[in-house]
This record gives sequence, structure tokens and C-alpha cells, in this order.
Amino acid sequence: MHYPDVFPRPVSFRIPTNTLMRHTTQIFMTLWFVCMGVTTLSGQSTCGEQDPFWLPPSRTFCVDSNGIATISFKLLNLGAPGNYTVYFPDGATAKYSGIEDTVTVRHKLEFFCSDPPGSPSLPTMESPFYAYMGELSIVRSDCVNSQGDSPRGSYDFNVIPNPLEEITSSRLTCLEAPFMVDLEAVLCQEDLVERFQWFLDGQPIGNSDNAQISNLVILEPGLHIVRVEATTNKEGCGPFFLEKEIFITEAPDLEVDFLVDSATLCLPEVTIATVTSAANVTRFSWSSDSPDVTFSDPTEAAPVIFIDNQFGDQRTITLTAGSETCGEVTKSFTLTTYNDQKMRLRGQLETCANESYRICEDLLNTLVVESIRWEDADVTTRITNNTTVCPEITFTTPGEHILTAVGIDVCGRPFSLPVTVWVRDNEPLSFEWSAIDTLCEEEPPVDLANHIKPWSNVASVKGDGVDGRWFNPAGLRGDVRLTVTDSCGAISNLSIHVLTTGGFSGREPVICQGEDLDLTSLQPGRYTGPGITDNVFHSAGMEPGLYQIEYISDAYCGGAGTITLTLHAPPVADFSIASPSCPGGDPGTVFPAGQPVKLVNLSGSEVICYSVLETGDRQCGSANASFTFPSAGTYTLQQVVGSRGTDCTDTLSRTIEVRNSFSPDFTYDLEEVGCDSLAITFHSKGLPAGVVPGWSLSNGKVLQAKQATIKMARPYEEKWMSVAVRATNGCFQFQDTFSLELPRRFQVSFGIMNDNRTVCSGDTVYLQDNSVNASQIRVTYPDGSTETELPEFLVVNNPTKSVLAYPIVLSGSSTGCNTKTVSDTIFILPVETRAGFNLTYTDNCAQGEVALVNLSTSGSNGRVFWGDGSSPQWVAVGDTIHHRYEMGRDTTVTISLEAALCGTDVYRKEFTVLATPNPTFSLVDSPAKCVGDSLRFLPEAATSGYSYDWDFGDGYFSQHQRPGHVYEKPGTYPVILEVTSASGCSAADTAWVTVGKYNGPTIDASIPEAACVDGPFPVQVHSPAAPALRFLYGSNRRSIGALERPFSQVGTFPFTLVAVDAAGCRTDTTVMVTVHPSLAVNIAPDRRDTTVELGNSLNLTFAATPQRALDSVLWSGNGVGDPTATRTLVTPIADELYRLSVTDQFGCRAFDSIMVRVQTDYRERVYSPNVFSPNGDGVNETFALQVKPNTVRSITSMRIRSRWGAVVYECRECGPGNGAVGWDGSFNGGPAKTGVYLWNATVEFVDGARQTFTGDVILLR
Repeated sequence: MHYPDVFPRPVSFRIPTNTLMRHTTQIFMTLWFVCMGVTTLSGQSTCGEQDPFWLPPSRTFCVDSNGIATISFKLLNLGAPGNYTVYFPDGATAKYSGIEDTVTVRHKLEFFCSDPPGSPSLPTMESPFYAYMGELSIVRSDCVNSQGDSPRGSYDFNVIPNPLEEITSSRLTCLEAPFMVDLEAVLCQEDLVERFQWFLDGQPIGNSDNAQISNLVILEPGLHIVRVEATTNKEGCGPFFLEKEIFITEAPDLEVDFLVDSATLCLPEVTIATVTSAANVTRFSWSSDSPDVTFSDPTEAAPVIFIDNQFGDQRTITLTAGSETCGEVTKSFTLTTYNDQKMRLRGQLETCANESYRICEDLLNTLVVESIRWEDADVTTRITNNTTVCPEITFTTPGEHILTAVGIDVCGRPFSLPVTVWVRDNEPLSFEWSAIDTLCEEEPPVDLANHIKPWSNVASVKGDGVDGRWFNPAGLRGDVRLTVTDSCGAISNLSIHVLTTGGFSGREPVICQGEDLDLTSLQPGRYTGPGITDNVFHSAGMEPGLYQIEYISDAYCGGAGTITLTLHAPPVADFSIASPSCPGGDPGTVFPAGQPVKLVNLSGSEVICYSVLETGDRQCGSANASFTFPSAGTYTLQQVVGSRGTDCTDTLSRTIEVRNSFSPDFTYDLEEVGCDSLAITFHSKGLPAGVVPGWSLSNGKVLQAKQATIKMARPYEEKWMSVAVRATNGCFQFQDTFSLELPRRFQVSFGIMNDNRTVCSGDTVYLQDNSVNASQIRVTYPDGSTETELPEFLVVNNPTKSVLAYPIVLSGSSTGCNTKTVSDTIFILPVETRAGFNLTYTDNCAQGEVALVNLSTSGSNGRVFWGDGSSPQWVAVGDTIHHRYEMGRDTTVTISLEAALCGTDVYRKEFTVLATPNPTFSLVDSPAKCVGDSLRFLPEAATSGYSYDWDFGDGYFSQHQRPGHVYEKPGTYPVILEVTSASGCSAADTAWVTVGKYNGPTIDASIPEAACVDGPFPVQVHSPAAPALRFLYGSNRRSIGALERPFSQVGTFPFTLVAVDAAGCRTDTTVMVTVHPSLAVNIAPDRRDTTVELGNSLNLTFAATPQRALDSVLWSGNGVGDPTATRTLVTPIADELYRLSVTDQFGCRAFDSIMVRVQTDYRERVYSPNVFSPNGDGVNETFALQVKPNTVRSITSMRIRSRWGAVVYECRECGPGNGAVGWDGSFNGGPAKTGVYLWNATVEFVDGARQTFTGDVILLR
């Protein structure tokens, strides 16, 4: 918790000037809030610097392509080495310990500007970056500042992220060329970017320096790559980029045209040829608004359209083309036909007398005529321009009129078309409105026909509440406007005023017990119910609760209702104080100044306000409250409660005491008592009455007094006493710990700083006076000379060859104490030093151990050099050290020992080291070590003159240099090699060899015993699975997988199948395979020319060599008669390659092929008669096409027309040459006329080709 208004203040400790020691100490008292349960002790050392560390100025960091901003800065430590904790905005921390000078703080901050870590300031035009102010904090944890807190600082920095979040585009599908696209770069912050550059497919786009591009022209559809680069205001950040793939699809393109003979528009049947141009569509659908329009195939792009033109009319024909991605597009055209035109009316034709009427406004079609005249039997009717299609007509007589249009239509045919028109009189409507101009909303619907006359002349009534001839006032209020239009178009505006019923609309009353309420003050009317007299509710004697009161309205439309009156019991105030009370007073009555006192409502009523009567502070509208009192005193807390919706209240008051914090002043005195004792007196000032401090000393004593004195002996060694002082008034407590140095006891001593108090002759002797509180110092030397101060150093010579002892005596005294004397001796060594050593060893082979004993002058330091380049070794006089030599050949080395004391001497001796052979060995070319395998061993040393002794671990031995060995049983064996050189030095090495055996599945395979040269050799392996198999085909030919054609010569060969387990161990099976000569085959047609006419056949056979029994024959190709016969008949429908496959008794296979070409000449395959006579004599009764057998798949369509273009016969999927299929010479149920007729037919041949044939035929009777 942080309480800024109660920071502790430093307290000065003072020592009187008449004491032995004088100290001025700043002790920073820590404020401890007893009531809040928070304790802080400041026992750390102070930092010793005003600024214990330094931070550099702020920097701006860039985010990399991975969204990481690497924050980096140097922290400069000031003063003693420090420990630091760094807190980053993303919640991460880093600790640095023992920093003496500087440390580089680095942190990878993941930063996405849509969700930045921490709470940075957002970019602006003036500051285009995310600014972190005070969010990266540094805390030094090994010391405290003058307030007792760990020093804290913050490093401000800025971040420039990638501002690009995404690229959005306008619609990319179903566009029309050239393709116009809008692009926009979505930014997390616009102020981050200085400029933009866009790219399309790697090429820069001109004038693209904004976040948006409008109407970018892209010439080709398909996949494109769009890239935008954003340059920020900071050099070195970016440019940032973002790429996006876009795919543009073209919109469907559809154009429709049609061809029609205008002369046929007057015929009963109209044929239309369509011409369609379409792109980017996958389906077509033709339709029409007229049921008499049909299509040859409504799903084709350009079908033939047929109109059953019994009546002339305008017809709309629509083509809908669709694609998978772009939906549908439509094109339409209209066609007007003229055969037997009719007038189509919108409905019953009506008009008013003496008004101009244009009949075309009620016609759904327009007549196309050569001439026309309009007539009416009523001679009073005026027809203006009666010879036009759309005349103006004025009727003067009401009633039914029959107009007649007569004339010649565009097809040259006469017509007479009657039209009935109803004409009514033009008299105005009358309104009887006074009975309904005011209605109540609860009245039943009103029949307007009783109030508007004549109703038959009413065309419409519009307005709220109107349904046909009925008006319903339910749900309406105020003036409701109605618009009445008569059948001649005259408009009348009327209104009806709708009143509401007089229900209760006032507020529901709420009162407290003891109050009365005049209910008419809520809303006029009559009220009845419990407790009511003359419309007044009396609460006396009534229980709290809800009361139902009946209400009757005095309004025009009447009305009644029920209201609920709520009667509350009087409110009762009650609250408690939730903040903890300070000790030392009645519970809940004493609180610290400056801390909030929280009030909690215990009343069941609504709290109106809390207030402090002495200060006037108020808090209203909340169930709970909190007051803070800055100064001590007695205060009255008051709560006012009430009942919601009433004026009833209740008040409760409580009195509390508030206590202030205090600032004590603590001091201590140190006094000398005799030679060996001290007296320490502790003082306190500034404490409130009744507050007594407690002193806790590190020697275990506890004092409870405003002033206390203790006596103690002076320590011999340097010693500090820790003192903890504590004072509290119940609400505030001050506590701290400090240390004071105790004066030491009188002592006389000195130290000789040289090692072992020994020096060489002429060297410097360093002395140190360790006396405490001593005076009248006297130094005495061996020659009797004296001094009054111990020197820091002196030089002593030793002219002898033995060690010289040089004693020094020191004496001193102190006031009140007896004189003390001490002495110590320096040993002076002579200058001369001698080196020497002795060697011991078993043999002088390399790797043997050599021992050296140091025999140099006593006290000297010895360093040994072994002569082989190894590091020297130190050895003391009389000690032994050991060494092993690593030599590849015989070598003589020089061993030397350098001894140093007051002088230096070197002793040398030569030593010959004999080379030891290398005994290591390896296993040669043996990835697997299995039972039965020959394992070969290879030693690393292959020097002539060496002897080799092998032990294979299974009871067998060898003295060959490179032996081979076969293990008969699986297991793990130690293999030992001992190598001896010619000089007699030997060495041995051991390696363990694990020998296994095959542990895989048993071989299960089907292996042929015969094969053909260069023929297939199918080996079917059931177990084990590849790749654990090896295939051996004899003659050292082997493979990991099976070879398809392994044998290239005749003979008998062993085939071995080898299985290898996971450890590399093997098992095998062998089959002897007989290889036969290869088989050859040649196809022989029955004639040299292999080109046939479409529909003809060709005989094929073959000859095989050498002659052997055949197991199978297979012909392949279209039109093969018998594919397994040695001789077969083929009938191709197009150029065809026929293939032959033959297999003999040994499984040898041979292949051959032959190309048979087909001459189509489609017109030679179809014959059409030029005359037929459907006269019943049984000869040439029908007309049909004749075709050559095996050439035609079907006659898909045939149409026969007269010389005037009329279709007399049509068929689809017509059968060729069948007398029951074809035209029998009839038309419209009767015989057609003798004459020449034109025909056209589409023929589909067996090869899929379609050809159209045309011609003419003569019909004879």
C-alpha cells in the first residue's frame, strides 16, 4: 500500500559533547500502521550516493519483421557494486547482480500496434511513435535511500512498429475488363507513416503515395501480388511492408442476337435462329414470358426458338447465363407477331361521363394494323381521331358501351374487335359525418357506407383504421385523417376525432405510516377501498403493505381501474464502522489520522446521507461511506435513512476519537568508566504523554523507559552494538534498528607482515602496530637501541651462512591502566641456495611412472621441468612428484630442477625414454557381427619387429598381425591384443565384440524355376518385407530389390534370396533357374494393303518363333472380333493401332502391333432416294436415308420442307433405311401435294463425326 500523506521523517541521534566518542547519526524511522497490519523494517545499508545509478537519454526503437523491438540501453552503476531488477512494460523482469561499472540491459519486446504491451502514449503528428513514459522501471535492491526505500528510476523510450495491419480491396470477382480495383492499407495508427509506395507484381505503381489507391487498372485477370511499403518519420525504421495475393475473375460476357423471316410473323408457326456470343459462363437457360414459346434445347447457347403463333402478340425471350463464381447474367429481346391479333385489357374498363378517355391506357398490347376505325352504337359518343390505334373518347351517356375496332391488320386480314366500357355519371359524393366525427377508442367499427353516399361511386378510402368500407377506432387517438376518392378521381379530405377512455394514468402512491393522502391530487375521479374516506387515504391503524384501490373516471368516454397504494413502516437508521480500531481505546472508537474510516450500512432502509457534524463533510446516495480525518480530535458520525418514495427519515450518530502521528527525537551518550568499562545512556524526546519507548540491544538487554543507562566491559576486538527502538500511541508506531561502535579495551601488540616472519638477508621487514588506546610507546631492538614509535619497515642483513634470529620488544601504557610489554622475532636467512634431486622408476618405457625426490636447500621452492614440453611442477624440499612420458619413439630428455630461496640454483640430469607401442585395434568392414561371419581385426600399429598376441575370448588365440576369426555361438566376447616392441616395451588393449544370429522372419517366397532371356522373372515374397531382402541372380549379380528382367543369356543359374535382420545377420534360400531363349512374334494381315473403307473389316493372324506351346493370346484395339484367337477379324471405325501379346509355356512373352488406317469419305456412306410414291402399292411408300452397315451410329435429325418453307415432316433419332420410319407423304393428317420437297439431315457416324446432308425428293402419287 502507498500512503503519500504519512511518509516518515528522519530523526537525529545526538551524543553530548562531554562523552568519549561523538557521533551524529541520521536514523530514518519507518512508519508502521498498526491498524492496517503493515510492517516495514529498514535494516539495509544506505546507498552512499545521492544518485546510486544513472540512465541514458531516451531512444526510439524499431520493430523488426517478426514484430520484436529490441530494447537496449546502458545502466551506469555509481558507488559500490550494486544489484538491480528491471521491470519491462510487458510484465517481464530481469535481474543483474554485482554490477561494478555498467551493464547493457537488453529485452526483446513483442510489439503489435493493435495491442501494444503496457500503456504507451499513442502516436501524434508531433510525436509519431508509441511513447513509454515511466513504464520501464529499474530498482536497486542492495541498498536504500534517505527515506529507507530502494532507489528507483525509469527509462523512457519510444517504439515505432510496423503500422501496416492488412490490405483490403474492393470486389475482385466478376469484374469487366479493364479491371478497376480499389486498394487500402489498414493502419493501426495513421500518424506513424510519412509516405507510402504501392507495387503490383513487383513493379512500382506511379502516384501511389497514399494509403488508398482508387481505380487501379489491372489488364489481366488471375493471380496478382500487391505490396505496400510504409516509410516512417524515423530514419532507419522500415520501410515496413505488407504483401497480399489477389485473384481477379472476369464477369460473364453475354451478347444475344436473332434471325427471323419477317414474312413468317403472320404465320401460325414462327421459327427463330439465335446467335449467342458468351464468355466466362458455364451454363445457359432460355425462357419466355409466353407459354407458346418453346426451344429446341433451352440449355444450349444458341437453340432454335419456336413460337406457336395462334394469336399475334409481343413476346419477351430471355437468356440467362450463369457461372460458378459470378452468378447469373441475363439478356432479353422482344418479338412482336401479328397473326390474328387480339386486344388484351388491364381489367374492366371504366370511365366517367363527359370526361376524356384514352383507351390505350387500359390496353396491355398495341395493335399493329394497316387501317382501323373505332365505332360506338351510341351516336352521342364523341371519338376523336377514330382512325388511329389510340383515339380519345368522350361518353355523354352513363351505362354500358360497346366500342368496336374494325379494319385490316398488318397481315392483310380483316378484323372486328369489340370492347366493353362501363360509364358512370359524374355526380359528387355526399357525406353524413356528424354522427361519427367524434368516437371513443373502445367503440365498435363504423360502416362508412352508411355515411358516404352513393357508396358505389367510391373508388377508395385511405387512412389509419380503414379496412375497406370499415373504420375501427381501436388503438387510435386524436384527429385521424381520411382521404376519400370517387370513381371519377375527385378527392375529399375528412377527419374523425378519437377519444381515449378515462383510465388511471397517474403515479402509484407510496406513503409511510402516520401520513394521509388526498387521492384526487393524483388524478380527478372517485376512489374507494380500505382506509379511504371522501377520497382521502388515512394510514392511522393500517398495517404496512399493499392496498388495492378502485378508481372511476369522470371523463367523456368514462373508464375505471385499480391502483396499488404502498404503505411503508417508518425507517430505522443503523450502521457500523468497518475500519479496524487502534489499540488503547474502546473497540471501534479510536482511529489514526490520515486514514479512511469506512462506514457500512446495517439499516434495511435507504441511506440518504452520511455526515461529520464537526467538519460538515457529507456523502449522500450510497449505502456505505468513507471519511478521512487529517487531524486529531473527537468527531460525530451521523447516518440519515429514509423510505423510498416517501419523506420518512431516521437519524443515528456515533462518536469516535482520531489520533495524530508523532515525531520522536532519540539520542545516546557513551562514557568511559575506569580502564575496562563503558556507560551508555539512551534519551527520547517528542513523545506523546503516556508513550514509553522500548530499547532492544544486541547483547540481549531490553529497556523500557524514556531515558535508560547500561554499563558494560569494553571489548578486546572491534565490536558494534545493534539497537532497536520502538514507540507507539496505539495508532502509529515508529521502529528502527541502528548500530554503534563500542570503544575497545587497552592493548599493546604489533605484527610482522612477512610470510612466516622470515626474510632473506638485506630484504625489507614490514611491521604493523596493532595497539589500542595505548600511549608512551617504546620499541627495543637486539642491539639495545630504542624508539618511541614502531616503524613501518626496517632492513636487516645476515652475513653468516645460518639463520639469524632478530627479536623486537614493544611496550606501552594507558591512563588508569598498567604498562604492557610484548615481543616477536624475525628470522633472517642466508643468501646461498643449492638444488638437487633423485629419480626412481621400474623401467624407462613410455607411460611408465618416474618419481623425483627434491633434495635442495631446506626452505627453498623447487620447480621441475620434465623435458617433454609439459607444464613445470612445483615441489617442496623432501617431497616426491611423479610423471609419465608419452613418446612415439625412443627419446632422450633433460630433467631439470630450479631451487629458489634467497638465491637460485639449477640441477640437470638426462633420461632416455623408450617408446611404448600402440595396442589399439578395430574391426574391418563388418557392419554386422553374426555367427558364421569371418571377422577381421586390424591393429593401429603396423611396425615391423613388433609381436602380436590375440585372445578372441572364446578359447581361440592368434599371433598374426591381422587375423580373421569366425564365432560359432552368439554372445559378447572380450578381444585382447598385446603388442611388444623390439626394445621390450609392451601394451595391451581390450575391445568387446557382440556376435548375434539371424532373428528375423522365415523366408517365404514363390520363385519360378524357369525364365526367358530378357523376360520377366516374377519373384513373389510373402515374408519378410523389404528392405530386409537381397536378391542374388548368379554371376555376382545382386540387388536390394527384385530385378524385372535379370537374365540375358540361356543357361541354368542359381537364384538366392537373402534376408537380413535389424542387426545385419542373414539367412537365405536358393533355387536353380533354367533360362530359355526369348520368344518373338510377327502379325500377318490377310492382305498387303492395311487401309480399309469405313465399315469394312481385315483378317489378322501371326507367326511365333521358336515354335513352342502357347499359354495365351490377346489382341487389343477397337473392333476386335475374337481377342483370344490366333486368327481374328478387326473392324475399325478410325485409324487404329492393334496390339498382340503372346505368352508361351515357359512364361516367355512377345509383342507386336500393326496400324490399320480407315478411309472415311462420309458422303459415300449415305444414300438418299430422289423420288418416292406413297400410293399404297407397297413400293417406295416412304422417304428415308439409306446407310452403309457399320458406318452410321444414328440419324440425329431430319426435316422436310415445302418450296414455301413450311415444315411437312420432322423426326429426331430417325432410323436409317427402315420402311416403318420416314416420311409417308402426309401433311396435317392428309396427303401432301405432288411436287419437289427439300430435306436436310444431320448424321452421326460411328467415329463420332457429325455431317449435315441436304437434298430434294420428288413426291409422286
